[in-house]
Amino acid sequence: MCAGALAFAPSPAAAFAWAGGVSAGGMLAGTTPVFAVSPHLQLAWRFDSGFSVALFDMVNLFPPLRGSTLGIYNTSAIVVGFAWSWLDVSAGPAFSQFSMPSCRRGYCGHSSGLAPGIHGQVNIYPSDSFGVAVSGNVDWLTGRSLTLPDGVAALIVVGPVVRW
Repeated sequence: MCAGALAFAPSPAAAFAWAGGVSAGGMLAGTTPVFAVSPHLQLAWRFDSGFSVALFDMVNLFPPLRGSTLGIYNTSAIVVGFAWSWLDVSAGPAFSQFSMPSCRRGYCGHSSGLAPGIHGQVNIYPSDSFGVAVSGNVDWLTGRSLTLPDGVAALIVVGPVVRW
């Protein structure tokens, strides 16, 4: 019985792996897409089977829209996935805090709040340490807003990633 349980228990491979980078892309919240610059950091625990569990954080910075202030959209996630020597694929629940400009049909305002959602990421490593990250989020924005009537935000960013 114990031997059978041990056969299915994951064993740690290389313990922790860090990955981080700065991506750029766009976010759609309301009806006006905005450009985002997004530094991100991930701490992953990898197992021999290829299974991984990671903590992920990404701070998205948006330029001011029509005289508003800088926008910040911070996403934290606990993701699960698989990792190979050249590829990491992960997804999981996310939680975001935001304070950002948003526009809808000629009206712009500033929105802030909390947003549960889902995060997914693919990291491709053509070399051991350097690669490309593609990250995406879909969040359900809480509260009522004239500029965010649908209550959904989507973000896609792409950029270099370094792991160590």
